[in-house]
Amino acid sequence: ALRLSDELDFPLALELDAGIFVNRVTADVERVARQVDHPVPEATDLRALFDRTECCQMCFYCDAGREPRIMAEFPGLTANRWNPLFADINVRGVDKASGMAAMAARCGFALAEVMAFGDGGNDISMLRHAGIGVAMGNANNDVKAASNYTTTSVDEDGIANALKYFGIVGNPS
Repeated sequence: ALRLSDELDFPLALELDAGIFVNRVTADVERVARQVDHPVPEATDLRALFDRTECCQMCFYCDAGREPRIMAEFPGLTANRWNPLFADINVRGVDKASGMAAMAARCGFALAEVMAFGDGGNDISMLRHAGIGVAMGNANNDVKAASNYTTTSVDEDGIANALKYFGIVGNPS
């Protein structure tokens, strides 16, 4: 992955329990950090970090046009895009839907009893598999199409409004 990052000139990040680490900081890395209200990660030599076991996922800072060329080198991995500048990279078959299913099983819930909220492309599988998938008002049309209901945006109390709508808290509006 690091070789390809250098050859094709895209930053690569690792998400670990200790934080997000990137091999180089570019304008795109800075833009994504600002968009999600996170500090800009410092450039780090990622070679030693690849051996860690607490890795959650890799992240490629590339546009959708370059993504197929990059992903062709990683047949066991899959990209989930939630931002035009960035894609989450996971082991094929591991996504928010599989995580939600594992959490539901651990807590003794059927997926039909789970409500999931999402606003990005990486949320689509989770929204489709939840008993009730709720798209945030700021989500794109693909995310909204994958959901059962669209609420208001995150900044407009979308989760609280959906919980009220479904009668989980307060009175429906």
